[in-house]
Amino acid sequence: EVVNGAGRKMLQDAGIAVETGLMKEAAESLNSGFLQRMRLGRPWVRIKLASSVDGRTAMADRASQWISSEASREDVQLWRARSSAILTGIGTVLADDPRMTVRLEGIEHQPVRVIADSRWRTPVSSRILQQPGKVIVAGSQRFDAPRDLRDTGVQLLALPELDGKLDLKALLTSLAHEQINELQVEAGENLCGSLLKLDLVDEVLLYQAPVILGEGGSGLFAGLDISSMRDRIQLQLIESCFVGNDHRLRYRPLRQPRVQD
Repeated sequence: EVVNGAGRKMLQDAGIAVETGLMKEAAESLNSGFLQRMRLGRPWVRIKLASSVDGRTAMADRASQWISSEASREDVQLWRARSSAILTGIGTVLADDPRMTVRLEGIEHQPVRVIADSRWRTPVSSRILQQPGKVIVAGSQRFDAPRDLRDTGVQLLALPELDGKLDLKALLTSLAHEQINELQVEAGENLCGSLLKLDLVDEVLLYQAPVILGEGGSGLFAGLDISSMRDRIQLQLIESCFVGNDHRLRYRPLRQPRVQD
């Protein structure tokens, strides 16, 4: 109600001719996050993944550095820079201790860093908490955040649970209230799988490296419980290019209609 037609009416009332619908597709693409937040009350969610040709994101011992090339990692920085926020999970924080910052020359503003941490386990020494910019730790309202985490000054977001896990829909709604338009997810297979299962993913950005990691490694999405072809999740390829030796693929889920026999 704040912006729906108000600007157009102001211009028309001032005697300025207004035309609508021009370059609609380009405008939708450039403003996908803002438009989605206005329409659905949640950010545009893009999952960033790097995998081998056989769909592994890590070895059996969880080692994952580095599957993708240096060129791909530099390219990811550009996608981070255009994002309002970056979401990761507590598993990634504990295993990799990432910074989740934009490291590009001339870029000072940092996206908000968000940690999905239902049990408030984020160590206060984590590198993600030490970087400049805003940090939000989202945990379950059934538990109290430890005092040392509260004393760091990061924003603590207490949310309800859904099926024993952090309510991700509530998380996205809360991030929309924080004016987050475009959310890039850089997390493990559990958080990525949960978002996909809940139909909360708008785009998948996949860097596929020309390597094979073999059986036993981590996959891209966990917990989907797909048991038949009828239930498979279909994706639409919207972009395909090479970044260094890696194949960069962008997909969008085809939400309607679902596959029918």
